[in-house]
Amino acid sequence: MLNLILRPIARRAIQKGAQQTRLAHHESNFKYVTLDEACHPLGPWKENFEKQQRKYNAHLVIGLTMFIGTCVAINRFELLFFNYAPPTPKQ
Repeated sequence: MLNLILRPIARRAIQKGAQQTRLAHHESNFKYVTLDEACHPLGPWKENFEKQQRKYNAHLVIGLTMFIGTCVAINRFELLFFNYAPPTPKQ
């Protein structure tokens, strides 16, 4: 009984959706982009690449140095308590 009710409703919904997508296409003079029109590098690329890599490597080294220095300072000055074990009482 439920099948007799739902089947026509589903069929109409599917047909309506398919019809709307078919009618949505309009003729146009749209030209698809090809790889011939894509940007390509001009001139020597290696010099610019090496310059950027030097900058990125310097940023990496500075960042790692600051991170390690921060971790050492936090550990040295006991700014954080990581709850590894209960604290020992000072005498």
